[in-house]
Amino acid sequence: MAESSADILEQLRGIHLPPAPPEPPLWPLAIATIVIVCGVLLCLINRLRIKQWHHEALAELGKIQHLQEDKKLVELSRLLRRIVLTGNNAVAARSLTGRAWLDQLDVFFNTRYFSTEDGRVFGADLYRRSQYTDETTNHIIKKIRQLIRYKARFGD
Repeated sequence: MAESSADILEQLRGIHLPPAPPEPPLWPLAIATIVIVCGVLLCLINRLRIKQWHHEALAELGKIQHLQEDKKLVELSRLLRRIVLTGNNAVAARSLTGRAWLDQLDVFFNTRYFSTEDGRVFGADLYRRSQYTDETTNHIIKKIRQLIRYKARFGD
């Protein structure tokens, strides 16, 4: 015989849903959130530090560009040494000269400019009377500006 829908519902009256499971604890979520926030803050601080280095180096480069011709290359060399020593924290780079120094510059800036192009002037030829004209020196300054920007943008 066919049961009515009211009878079927009456049979279900005594059946109850099981209790909801307890809520999971929130402390793992809180710890994960704190770790993520700390990681993001450290990345931002590191990025700001890199940008600060970038701006200081470019400002110094602008000052060097307005020096007398015979002082430009020497000041550029000092700037490059400060950049490499600050960026690498490498005490070993402090005493490098000649070809080894040019190789270190190439590694730091991820280029071959210092060992194969006009950047060779920062090796053993720096303090000799150079054949570099004002135009060549300005080209070197422009190239170093590009290398600093590239290093600041793409870093290590």
